[in-house]
Amino acid sequence: MKKLLVVAIAAATVLGTQGAHAAAKASTVTLTATATGGDVTMASNMKMGGAKTGSAAATFVLDTKKNTLCYSVTTKGLTGVAEAHIHMGAKGVDGNDVVTLLPAKFNKKAATCVKVASKLLGEIAMNPASYYLNVHTKAYADGAVRGQLAAGM
Repeated sequence: MKKLLVVAIAAATVLGTQGAHAAAKASTVTLTATATGGDVTMASNMKMGGAKTGSAAATFVLDTKKNTLCYSVTTKGLTGVAEAHIHMGAKGVDGNDVVTLLPAKFNKKAATCVKVASKLLGEIAMNPASYYLNVHTKAYADGAVRGQLAAGM
C-alpha cells in the first residue's frame, strides 16, 4: 500500500514527533516541487540569476525499501537544459547537490528511477522543505529554476 508524506505530517500534528517518525518510515513517500527563476538564490559563486521565464514541475517517489528515487519532471520555457539536481538547502539557502537527475529523461510520460542511499531518502522524506530541485541550462549554468520539495499527493 502506498503511503504519502501527508501521513507523516498529520501524525506529527496528532501524535507529536514520535508519530511522525513512525509514519515517515513507510516504504514510499511522494513529494512535489514547482521551480521558477524567481526562486533562484544569489550565492557568492553565482555568475547570474535565474531564468526570467520558464518553469519546472516535478513529482518524486522515494522508496526506502528499494533505495530508489523515481521522478517525473516537466519543463516549460527552458532551452538547453544541461543538468538537474536535488540540493540540500532550505528556502533561500544554497546547498550542495545530493541527487543527480537526468534531463534527457525530462518531459516523458514514464518516471525515471535512480538509486539513492536509504539514509538520505529518509532524511528527504522527514524534512522535504530542506531540499530543493535545481534545473540548470546552458544560459543559466548555476541554476535556471529552483523549487523547494513539498509533500505531494
